Amino acid sequence: MTRSQKCPAETVLPARHEAGEPEVLAHVQDCPRCRALLAQHRAFLEGEAGVAPAAAPTASQLAEADATLAAALEREMSGGRAPQAAPGSAPRVAAAEPRASWWQALFAPALRPTWGFAAVLIVAGGVYLGVRPGVERAEVRGDSPQAAAVTTLVPVAGDGVVTLAWEPVAGADGYDVVLLATDLSELGAPVHVTEPRLELRRDALPAGVTSGSKVLWQVTARIGERELSHSVAAECVAP
Repeated sequence: MTRSQKCPAETVLPARHEAGEPEVLAHVQDCPRCRALLAQHRAFLEGEAGVAPAAAPTASQLAEADATLAAALEREMSGGRAPQAAPGSAPRVAAAEPRASWWQALFAPALRPTWGFAAVLIVAGGVYLGVRPGVERAEVRGDSPQAAAVTTLVPVAGDGVVTLAWEPVAGADGYDVVLLATDLSELGAPVHVTEPRLELRRDALPAGVTSGSKVLWQVTARIGERELSHSVAAECVAP
């Protein structure tokens, strides 16, 4: 139905009516169109899907109101004179079904299941992110899940032994130590230890490491299979 210039905008009609504005209350009492919009809005809020509000006007009442509004607009355009019907022309008949506005289509009963499903998805997604076990808030924000880098200590050389050590990492249950050549290629497989230190012995050097050669070493702290943090590569001399 075409909105009259005196009708409040569809987006603010419910709020202004609930606020009890005298002008809006008086207008709604005489306007079938606005009463229909308010009735449909209330039915949507109450979840009465598929049930027409008891106070809503019928289609014939809405059609009559539409025809009355069209006639009033024609009188205003003709300077207040009633339009003259052409000789022999049939009387004007109002449309049987009024055209629904975008506001009515938005809250139509057919769309209520879609609105409900979308609301469930939004709530479920928020609950999932809020209670998912093992996920820190930093991961939700998109920050790095890793803690500060592992701090390595200066290697200690002894008689045929070089001890590599680092600061313990809270929560870690093991460490992987990777030995690298000066060209950053890995020398053998990573060595797994449970304590924050590793002894390189001259008589049992890892594969690819020769006595007296310079190597780089890097530590990765883990909890199970998950990496917590790692160190920067440091230099040492194999015993």
